[in-house]
Parts: sequence; C-alpha cells; structure tokens
Amino acid sequence: MTGIRFMDLSAPRRSTYASQIPSRQPRNPSEIPLAEYAVAMAIDIPQLVLYSRVARDLEGWIEQSKLEFRQAEEEAAKVTPLLFAEYLRTDEEGQKDLTRQLKLIRTNVRLEAKSDWYGWKLQWLDSLKYGAQTALTNLQNDAKALENLKAKTDEIVPDLEREYNEIVRELQAEQQEVAEIEQCDQDYLNELKNSIAEQNVEVESLRAEVKEANDQLHWLEERLENVVLQKQEATSAIAEANRRLHIQTNSTGVEVIRLRNELQALEDLHMFHISKVQPDLFEFTYASAYHITIPCQDYLPLMDSVDISKLPELCTKYKDEFPVLTNFLLSAAKEYIRDSKASSIRHIIQRLADFWTSTTQIRAQIRQLSIKYPVTIEPRETKRFSEFSARAMVLFPAKKAKAYIFFVFDLDTFSRWPASIGSLRWEVRKGYGKIDEQAILEAVTQRMEQVTPSENYACLIDACIEAQEICG
Repeated sequence: MTGIRFMDLSAPRRSTYASQIPSRQPRNPSEIPLAEYAVAMAIDIPQLVLYSRVARDLEGWIEQSKLEFRQAEEEAAKVTPLLFAEYLRTDEEGQKDLTRQLKLIRTNVRLEAKSDWYGWKLQWLDSLKYGAQTALTNLQNDAKALENLKAKTDEIVPDLEREYNEIVRELQAEQQEVAEIEQCDQDYLNELKNSIAEQNVEVESLRAEVKEANDQLHWLEERLENVVLQKQEATSAIAEANRRLHIQTNSTGVEVIRLRNELQALEDLHMFHISKVQPDLFEFTYASAYHITIPCQDYLPLMDSVDISKLPELCTKYKDEFPVLTNFLLSAAKEYIRDSKASSIRHIIQRLADFWTSTTQIRAQIRQLSIKYPVTIEPRETKRFSEFSARAMVLFPAKKAKAYIFFVFDLDTFSRWPASIGSLRWEVRKGYGKIDEQAILEAVTQRMEQVTPSENYACLIDACIEAQEICG
C-alpha cells in the first residue's frame, strides 16, 4: 500500500555483487615501509575498531528490529490497523490522498534518518580528523627528533670512521709485529722474557727500598718537627729563666715596689689578701671580713684543721643585721671545706670564693625581704650547719590575720646560688585569723616558678607581696 520496504530485505548483500577490486596478495613484511605502519597504527586500526563496534551495534539492532517486526506482524494479523480499515472504507480519491500523505511521511522520515546519519558521520570524521592530526603532529615531532639525531650522527660518524681506520691500522701493525715475532728465534725470545722477568724482580725490590726510604724520611721529618718544637720550648724556658735571673740580680727597689703594687691590686680585685705562707701554714683574709687558717704539710692542706673566723674589727666597725645567719654560714663554711675533697690550697680558695659569692647574694635577698616584712633566721636543728630557713611574717589587714612564710635553704641551695635556685623550698603556716594556707602557698609557688638563675632579683619579697595581694 505504501511502497515501503526494509533495506535489509530489499537491498542485496555486497556478497551478491561481483568484486570490482582485484584480489590482493599479502606483501612481505620486510617490504612494508615504517610510514605505513605508523599510518595504520594511527588511523586504520582505530577505524577498524570503530567499524567493529558499529557493526556489532547494528547487528544487535537488526535482530531487535526483526523481533519487533515479527511481533508487529502477529499483532496486525490479529487486529487490523485503523489505517488499513480507513483506507478500505474510503473511495478512490481518498485512497490516493492517503497514499500521497504516507509517501510524504516516508520521505520526511527518510530525510531525517539521512540527516542523523550524516551528523553522526560528521562527528565520526571529526574524531578521526583529530586523531589523524595528533598522529601527524607526533610524526612531525619524531621527524624533527630524527633529524637532530641524524645531524649529530653525521657529526660523529666521520670521527668514528677515522678512529676506526686508525685502530684497524694499529691492529694490522700489531698483527705484522706478531707475525715477525713468531718468525724470529724462539730461544732468543725466551731468553729476553727471562731477563725481563729478572729485571721486574729487581724493579720491585728497588720500589720496596724506595718506599722504605720514604717512610724513614717521613719519620725523620716528624722527628725534626718535634726537635724544633722542643728547641723552641727550651729557648722560651731559657729566655724566661734569664729574665728572672736578670730581675733577681739586677732589679731595683722601684721594680720591687711596682710588683708589690701589682700584687696588691690583684688581691684587691679578688678580695684575697695573703698574710702568711709557710710550708706548715697558709693564712689569708677574704673580703676584709674573714680570716682563714690552713695548716699544711709541705704546702699540702690538712683539711680537718682548716679554721675560719671573723676579723675582730669587723664586729666593732659594722652592725650585723643577721648575726644568726652570719654565725650559721661561718660554721657551714668550715664544714663545707672540711667535707670537700680539695687537694690543694688553690682548690680551697676557689670553693670558698664560690661559697661566699652565693651566700652574699642570699643575704641580699633576705635583706630586701626584711625591708617590708620582719624576718627571722632559724637554723634547722635536725640538719646542723646544712639547712636553715628565713621566716617572713606577713600580715593580712583585710582579714585581720597573720601568716608565716618560710624559705628553706639547704647546703646545695645556699652554696651554689643562684644556679641552685630550683632546689629552694617554701612553706606556709598560719599565725592567726581566717586565711587559707593552701591559697597562700599556691600564690608563692606561682611567683617562684617564674624565677630563673638569670632573673631572680628580689624574688623572695615579690613572692610575699603577691601572696599578700592575692589572699589579703
């Protein structure tokens, strides 16, 4: 009725046509140029892959269309379509009009299908064009790289050829020499080989002798350096001895006075004034306040007999603010030196200097504390000469209360201050009134934890002031 037939039913297969292309025989792989391989890899193989995928999709679509066509025929056989019924009911003119409309619809559908097909093919060609362009770009890059390699090889090949020719000439010359040697007298050659071996043995022995001579020369050079150093030291010692001899034999009273003044200046600088030096006794004064007596045996100190005392004029000239602390530190210094393992007078002087430097700083801390708060020094009876406490009485007027803050110094603390500031202990006791001892202790602890060996100025009075401000 419509003249429509499916292409797979109406169009004959290609296999029914006689082939217009002559049969091609496979070529020898060695005859195929590399460019065709590159074109096939970049264009032909992707096309074949695409054709295969499209062919599989079309085969599936054809099978599905056949199934739908059979189903449609079965349904049409059961129920006559309305279009066919209307076609049969109309007259001849109506049938012609209906046929004309169906043909127009067929033409429109075919054109739309062709348009979709052309659009899809255009996209496919664009993708192939992009792949071909990429492959062409890669081939051009490869061509440039090959040109560079070829240019480099063109530069290297002449040198390699010349080197090869030289090696060949050397090989020919050596082969000629080998042939001449083979034609020579073998007995004479063996004698030459034996003589060469003997000469090699002599050369090795001479090399060993040269090495031994070099080692001996190196040792002699080191020995010479040592001798030169010893000579310099001896020369310096002789010059120093001559200088001292010259001073002892030719010094005048002015030189003696100058040296005495220098000694006095050094003693004032170190607060160390020697009063007596004998094989069995060494006495000196430190800081114009303490007199130290060190019994000796051949200038070696007897530690158990060391004695330290205050100078009498110190007691009458200055008023001691903390006499209990002074007496305690004096006794502690004696025990500190007697218990130390000092092996010479110099070690004793160094230890005492460090001890008094530390106690002087502690005395300054306690003096600053006493400016605002009454301070009492209390040696610990259980640890005689090794521990004392500075008790500060702190008032809290707002709460009408009083508390005592104790700063406890053991031997390690007051002998190495301020390096040992971390070992300082503190305690709090309530005198009277309603106050929290733990709060005061925490306030003191908070301030003392900020103290360092380099930043400890007036730390004791600062701790008491902060406790009074926080808890008062």
